[in-house]
Amino acid sequence: MALKNDDKSLFLNQLGQRRPQFRRNEDLERLLEELAGYLGPIEGEIEKNFGRPAMPPLFLVGNPRSGTSVFMQFLALSGAFSIPTNLLSRFYYAPFLGAKIQELLTNPEYDYKKELTAENSGAGLASDIGKTQGSLAPSEFFHFWRRFLPRYDPEYLDEGDCEKIDMAGLQKGIAAIESVFARPFAAKAIIVQYNLDVLFSGFPNGLLVHIRRDPVYVMQSILQARERFYGNRGLWWSVKPKEYAQLKDMDFYHQIAGQVYYTERALAEQMLKIPEPNKLIIDYEAFCADPPSVARAINEKYAGLGFGLNMPIDRIEALEPKNTVRIEAEAIRQLEKAYAAFESLHSAE
Repeated sequence: MALKNDDKSLFLNQLGQRRPQFRRNEDLERLLEELAGYLGPIEGEIEKNFGRPAMPPLFLVGNPRSGTSVFMQFLALSGAFSIPTNLLSRFYYAPFLGAKIQELLTNPEYDYKKELTAENSGAGLASDIGKTQGSLAPSEFFHFWRRFLPRYDPEYLDEGDCEKIDMAGLQKGIAAIESVFARPFAAKAIIVQYNLDVLFSGFPNGLLVHIRRDPVYVMQSILQARERFYGNRGLWWSVKPKEYAQLKDMDFYHQIAGQVYYTERALAEQMLKIPEPNKLIIDYEAFCADPPSVARAINEKYAGLGFGLNMPIDRIEALEPKNTVRIEAEAIRQLEKAYAAFESLHSAE
């Protein structure tokens, strides 16, 4: 993929500092760019036939490491949604054609004499810093989202940037995917989660799901992600809230605590502005304890939106929450202290 021209991108500026297992596969990127040149124009003609998705899409938001990946796998296992997969992500520039190709290669109805039976469908609950394994496992689909957004990083967009969002293109792309799988689209929307009002304006029939987790374990997991991704606790990883400019020069404890605090604060404030029928707030711990109740809640929300979802409620009975201390006690103490400082700073508001 040709890199988006974004001189403010922290992600692009830190590409060379990733640990070897997380570096870009440049041969793959060149192949995808070549295919985009062939298939992109055809997709453009196809998508002229689409507008907004007919079914209510589900957009998942939350802090990084708050349980969004396992929640997407939960939705995928239900079979009730059109989920962006690792295979479909290879066609981010042509989602309609990619969805058709996925159906051809993986739908059992088209598997003539078991010629194409996949060994790994990706129907599991494991991931590695948001990355799943298997052709049909959920993808974060970042390259798809980036086609329509003015910034490469998942960050707050100011008014000028919001005016540059290609909302019509995003609507057409999601509608195209929905048309192939004949199920509501569902995906992480973390890359645009600091501007939920703009997202909702483009999808007023959608359901916004906010997953929350105990901030101590979110902060711990982000610290570990920094170590695993970069081998350096001091390098910023993942989303950039509106307050990023003031956080980036702080020590890494305050960077992480501020990232988590301000992200959760921004999401809570934005969700207050979303109509009640169009939002669902879920605690990670409660979700792990009782996935069937969450499935019921999603079904009820879709019924309220005038759509019969019929999401199965018995695919997963319970999950083991990963809320255990895995780093040194002093690091936990420093993270908690930094988080409390941000809470105190805004306690009078």
